[in-house]
Amino acid sequence: MNLQILKEKEVPLLSRKRVSLMIKEVASTPSRKEIINHVSKKLNVKAANTVIRHIYPQYGMSDVKVIVHIYYDEKKMKLLEHANLLKKHDLKTEKNEELKAEVPTEKKEEKTDENSSDGKKTQLKNLIQKKNLSKRNLVLIVITMKIQIKTMFQILRRNKNGEEQKKK
Repeated sequence: MNLQILKEKEVPLLSRKRVSLMIKEVASTPSRKEIINHVSKKLNVKAANTVIRHIYPQYGMSDVKVIVHIYYDEKKMKLLEHANLLKKHDLKTEKNEELKAEVPTEKKEEKTDENSSDGKKTQLKNLIQKKNLSKRNLVLIVITMKIQIKTMFQILRRNKNGEEQKKK
């Protein structure tokens, strides 16, 4: 494979480098692993910190254009890149593992404690104790609990107003 660097851009806020490459004289489109190995050798970076964003085979030619993100830190890479893209590279993300661990437990507990606010509180406490929640998921749960409490108060107000009108 003959690698030619077309464009190289530093993105310090995201702690990565975006590199556009042209791979020339290729019989067929190379796999992601092959491209990562060649890019890491040419640019002297870790293969674990490189992610291929796009592969564009050129129609009617034996060239392939590739856009690669090279991260300085593996944690940032797992945080910023999409989970599906990391799946293509066989990298597991912390987000995916947390969500997979959460989903079955939440469904089971929702079936047992469907509408009770006490059940929701115990459910939240159980999830926090298991430490399977990220900050974002905690915020989402708190917001949904607030919405549920508001709707419960609205229903109670309507019931009180309806009872008062019946008494009159």
